Amino acid sequence: MATLAKPYFLFPKYIKVFSEKKGQWQSLTIKTEELWHQVDREVISEDEAWESYPDIRKRMAT
Repeated sequence: MATLAKPYFLFPKYIKVFSEKKGQWQSLTIKTEELWHQVDREVISEDEAWESYPDIRKRMAT
């Protein structure tokens, strides 16, 4: 019986972790969108955007 209930004991921890990740994900999504708009408006070149993009992707993966 305790084995069945064990996953639910950690549920509040998971909520906290996912809540933090959601904020980080939203921030990085906005950074990606801003990068695209800079390229679209020719504020930066595609090459410059590709220099910034890998850092954003790495941060999304963590």
